[in-house]
Amino acid sequence: MSIAILLAALGLAQTATTTSLDRAVAKAEASGFAGEVLVSDRSRTTYARVVSAPGRPHQPGARWRWASVTKQVTATLVMQQVSEGRLSLDETLARALPAFKGPTAEAITV
Repeated sequence: MSIAILLAALGLAQTATTTSLDRAVAKAEASGFAGEVLVSDRSRTTYARVVSAPGRPHQPGARWRWASVTKQVTATLVMQQVSEGRLSLDETLARALPAFKGPTAEAITV
């Protein structure tokens, strides 16, 4: 998961080769990474690889315990909205989420 997010954030996902992705996944696996690595565009998955944790085999598409990964997923989704011009990092929480009426909504930025 973290590899795919990193590649997407760096803009490398669409230009990476299968060989370079395999090398990156192997390096991450050697460092203790376990997860699914997917590289996709809007219509199809162009690369998929599963790395199981030792003693815990995993099948593609099976459920993982996400734990703190939601933070990286949220950051990626926010940055996609920024790149598409739907959101600004300087925008206040009150403007981005008008229903949020907290006392600090005008001071907190995305």
